[in-house]
Amino acid sequence: MQERWIGKNVDLALLNKYIEQFLKKQGFKTRMDERSNKECKILALSPSQGANHARGSIEVVILGNPNDFTIDLIASESMFSSMKFGLLTTMFGGGNILLRNMRSREILDKLEKEFWVYAEETVGNLVGSAERI
Repeated sequence: MQERWIGKNVDLALLNKYIEQFLKKQGFKTRMDERSNKECKILALSPSQGANHARGSIEVVILGNPNDFTIDLIASESMFSSMKFGLLTTMFGGGNILLRNMRSREILDKLEKEFWVYAEETVGNLVGSAERI
């Protein structure tokens, strides 16, 4: 999913740090990859095990300039391909795989909703922050 903000004059490096902190609080291990002044990327890897975590990775890309930028939230394809595998193997005892993958999907959906609420609030709090630097 992607959201765009125009005319907010937000310090994108600071926004990137806040988003990384949010993902860490959710239990993800993060790695920031600043490609240029106009693009920042955060790769978030979920813990390998745990009932409260979706398995796989999430990528967050902030692209643009302080007055016109987008945030992309991209879930790894492996999260969805394992669900398809579970569906195919249900009749051969793969129901457990399907159940785990469905739970991961629920967790990911919840995380995505929380992420966008957090992103909206954070951008609101950072309006004009690029001017202060």
